[in-house]
Amino acid sequence: MDKSVFFQRIKGGVIVSCQSGVALKGLELFEDYNTEFSDPACMAAMARAAAAGGAVGIRTNLRYVDIIREATPGLPIIGLEKIICFENDMRITPTMDEVSALVDAGADAVAIDCTHRPRLDDLSVAEFISRIKGTFDVLVFADISTLEEGLAAAKSGADVVVTTLAGYTPYSIESAGLAGSPSDPPAYKIIEELAKVCSVPVVAEGRFRTPDQAVKALRLGAHAVVVGGAISIPRYATERFAKAMREQED
Repeated sequence: MDKSVFFQRIKGGVIVSCQSGVALKGLELFEDYNTEFSDPACMAAMARAAAAGGAVGIRTNLRYVDIIREATPGLPIIGLEKIICFENDMRITPTMDEVSALVDAGADAVAIDCTHRPRLDDLSVAEFISRIKGTFDVLVFADISTLEEGLAAAKSGADVVVTTLAGYTPYSIESAGLAGSPSDPPAYKIIEELAKVCSVPVVAEGRFRTPDQAVKALRLGAHAVVVGGAISIPRYATERFAKAMREQED
């Protein structure tokens, strides 16, 4: 998909993250979340429902890219692969192997880890992006956790900077103005700062639970907003209702 068309298609809209499970480096895939929807038919139905509701794109892991492409023809797809490594740490599409597989599966864009954490290859973030761009005709979404990482990724050639990991790396919690809790609000501080100075579009992602939160991100300058568990993990949504109602009884 042409870059300008892609950006126009997603502008001001909600991208729904439809995912289940992560991969262990060198081992079989295992389920760590949203296991109830790990069947490909279930994930395809989830993506179709998101599209019917007005989603402007789908963000999904490798094993669902081709399935969701067929289920939602024409809808922009951002592909990624989550790899567990470094003693239960996680990286997003960390090597060219995963990028190649995502492109082959039909992803319009690939989300890659652009944090300053140790990598799984011998490339810097800038070298990794350069190699992707020199090999494939695909958009690069840079998943970052700090303002500095976002600016570095944009300078290195990323097409989009995404706040996916803000508050999820040990060093980004304070800079995002968060406490490090899953119940924290989205990283509005980093979203706003990036939107003011970044040379590429900024997509907001991470802990968006309500429409009002997504609207606030757009007002702060986000090009689009990715929403995951609040839409595509019914178990998480149910748990929030159940917890609040139990606390009311107490």
